Amino acid sequence: MPKVELINILLVHLPIRDRALCLEFLNKRDFNSIKEIIDSLIFKIKRNNKSESPNAKYDGLDLNNLYILKAEVDLYVTLLELPNINDNEEEY
Repeated sequence: MPKVELINILLVHLPIRDRALCLEFLNKRDFNSIKEIIDSLIFKIKRNNKSESPNAKYDGLDLNNLYILKAEVDLYVTLLELPNINDNEEEY
């Protein structure tokens, strides 16, 4: 399965508002913005879980699925940043 398709499927684990925004970024191929949203959400959930009075809006979110989504986006961003091996062959 192509990475972009997998990322699209995994976006279901985001809150509705974040999901809609990430779908827009996915259509624009703006993976860094998707990465920022996911990182921010994970931080907020972890902080909320440590709070003495947790906010109920984070109750239905599964950190494990968000970590999987984060890993897929991080991997794809890294792959996009790698130089093309064929471009480097001309230097030798």
